[in-house]
Amino acid sequence: MGAVIPVGSSGQELVDGELVATRMIRSDDDFPTQEVPPVVEKSARIGDWTISFRAGPILDEVARSIAVYDKGRSVYLNYLFGSGVSGVSADSSLEEIFERRDSEISGVVDAYSLPEDWRRPGGLYSTVIVSRSIKVDLSRCIPTRYFWLSEEYSIDLLKKYVTPVEEMVGLVVARMLLAPPFRMTGPVYDGVPRFMVSVPGREPTPPVRLSLSAKATVGRSTWEHAEESLRARPLGFETDISSQKIKAISRIGQWNLNAYNEEDPFRRFLWSYAGLEGVVDAVANAGRGAMAQSLSARSGLGENVISELLWPRDVRESDPNRSLRFRFALTAALLSPETADDDVETFAELNRYRNGVHGRLVLDATVPAPEAFNLFERYSVLAVEFLSNCS
Repeated sequence: MGAVIPVGSSGQELVDGELVATRMIRSDDDFPTQEVPPVVEKSARIGDWTISFRAGPILDEVARSIAVYDKGRSVYLNYLFGSGVSGVSADSSLEEIFERRDSEISGVVDAYSLPEDWRRPGGLYSTVIVSRSIKVDLSRCIPTRYFWLSEEYSIDLLKKYVTPVEEMVGLVVARMLLAPPFRMTGPVYDGVPRFMVSVPGREPTPPVRLSLSAKATVGRSTWEHAEESLRARPLGFETDISSQKIKAISRIGQWNLNAYNEEDPFRRFLWSYAGLEGVVDAVANAGRGAMAQSLSARSGLGENVISELLWPRDVRESDPNRSLRFRFALTAALLSPETADDDVETFAELNRYRNGVHGRLVLDATVPAPEAFNLFERYSVLAVEFLSNCS
């Protein structure tokens, strides 16, 4: 339905809450199913943080948080972006929509069970939980039982706490799991929400950052828009196009498909970043004339002046070696001038992360895979249209 979701009043309404980060780790080793040892549990206090470790079967509350995040999120997105949701009409009030949505989420949560690989008697499962008390401003939240953090508030909380959370998680792993000869570390369950926020009277909720790309199935009530869109799109080209542009468009499609289907965050970041580099290379070269014309018209300077300022040739009559960030700025100015300023800032952050990978990477928060893919996906659409139509 695409309902407008109201956020509370303008004044602060601070309540005591808790920020919880959970990681579920499965050892690659198999152990006997007879005489399974008792659960091992440990906890400690580090500054404002409580850190805890558990070796044993996954707790019900942890499994429930997975169900909310992994399964309930699809219901949440369906109500946010879907059209014609079952049981909801155009006359339904927001309260009725939220009540219906929360009821559906409760249904998928109650029906959830962990995959077999995560509940075998002979498996060694470790649960790492770090938490701390925080103040939650309910005036910036949505009046629902599930998924009540607004996106803006989610981003603010993550920016503030994501780095210390990851440091605490790393501390527990280093102290408890790096212990040869047993392989206690192994696969991490991807469906576990990296962060949850709880307050009295509401279900613990993960911060959701929709603007940074989310993968989930959204129910649609009709094929109409998808069919119309597919029928309207040409497969070939109306005019002659160079083989160089065809290759550039082809690579954008390949990178986009690979990046979207990659589950590992670091590899997804690399695919997305490589795709952005491909977009930049193609557009910055093909769009040089258009940029010179645009800046000339806006500044009153001639195209020769603009070209000399931006791409002065050296004594060998070759172009200067412009940086990737320079060329992305040119690409953003050509393809999306309305968002170019913010996009240039985002790309600079991605570029700093990428440049720090080789030996200088300081582990911070999380890999910026969503930011990279979101930017790449948006510029993929713009670049394909530009390359298909520019002379």
